[in-house]
Amino acid sequence: MAVVGRRKHLTGLKRISERLDRPSSHTARGELLFLAPGDVTKGRVEPISWMRTCEAYALAGLDVTLVTLRMRRPDAVPDHELWSHYGIDRLFTIRTAPTLLESNAPTWQFRVSAGSVATALALLTLPRVAASSARRLVAHARAPVLLAPFVALSRALPVSRRPLLVLETHSLPTSANGWIVRSADLVVVNSEKLAADIQAACRLDAGRVLHAPLPPFNPVRPHPKHLVRERLSIDADAAVACYTGKMTQEHNDFLLLAAERAARKIDRFRMLLVGGNPEILEWTRRRARELEISDSIILTGFVAPATVELYQSAADVLVYHMPTSMGIFSYTTPAKCYEYQAAERPIVATDFPLFQEVFGEDGERAMRVTDRTPAGLAEGIVRVVSLPDSGHAMTVRGAAFVRDRTWAARTEAILQALGV
Repeated sequence: MAVVGRRKHLTGLKRISERLDRPSSHTARGELLFLAPGDVTKGRVEPISWMRTCEAYALAGLDVTLVTLRMRRPDAVPDHELWSHYGIDRLFTIRTAPTLLESNAPTWQFRVSAGSVATALALLTLPRVAASSARRLVAHARAPVLLAPFVALSRALPVSRRPLLVLETHSLPTSANGWIVRSADLVVVNSEKLAADIQAACRLDAGRVLHAPLPPFNPVRPHPKHLVRERLSIDADAAVACYTGKMTQEHNDFLLLAAERAARKIDRFRMLLVGGNPEILEWTRRRARELEISDSIILTGFVAPATVELYQSAADVLVYHMPTSMGIFSYTTPAKCYEYQAAERPIVATDFPLFQEVFGEDGERAMRVTDRTPAGLAEGIVRVVSLPDSGHAMTVRGAAFVRDRTWAARTEAILQALGV
């Protein structure tokens, strides 16, 4: 790889799209590299946050490049469809680093590839930054392995020319990554609990850890229920519980079992499941047949993030469940739950450790299911659809809570903490 001139062409990194309306070097607030821990063409939940963050940095006046790993993925979003897929304007540059990784590669293979790409990028970028006095570089990494080469190589630069290093993490780093965390200029976290735990575990001053809550991943707007149901061919008289988000066999089995129980108590009940790759959808269809509830299940398959709000607006109640087996369970503040609140539909969620940070007290902005079983979730759905106000009071409080949670506000908080 090599740097060619001011436009920062990196051979070996494929350019997906050149940013429109790029600020000049005289007007840009600075230069930012966003190091993503995966492939943006995956098109699903986590890459949305990368794209939204880069969009917000660009709108704040930075010259932004998103660096992403290219993996072998049969269901990848085509490069030319990325912007419309995410519903984002072309305000920054995306560059992909080719790898030999399969989409289901083990963690150690990812770390080797990610570390190699980050090292090459640091070797190319830091000498150029050190030689320039025009703008300072911010490197924002979503995994310690991506920031490590910038930490190590920056030590050879004069203090005034070192990049500002941001590590964003949604889980407690391992002790082996402690040196990376302590070397970052700013550690960005998504929850108050994680902020406190990282300060204690890594012995950091409070000023170096920023609690920057996640906004909704998509700009969700509520739509009239009858209109979206007509558009999506969903029975206008059905009682619809909707789940949108990550799907695994464990997730879907739980939701199907809850649907089977809810259908016994609610007339014309439907569970609307939005998302999923072909393999999980086929498994879900087979499992629904086994449970004899195929008529109560609506599977949409994968839909573009920009259109998810239509399915959420079609619901009478939105449901959320995360298995305890998920690695981030202890610290999760699910962005999906902020989308749900923005959709202005009543919410039923199985309990998770940071429920109160996300939803407040039970019934404040969501119904809390402490019995984390399919039967418990089904009972929660029944309770919500039976509320005298159909859950309207919860939806009003939820919409007010997330109204000011924006990617622009979150990014500006990061830049202010860095002094940029």
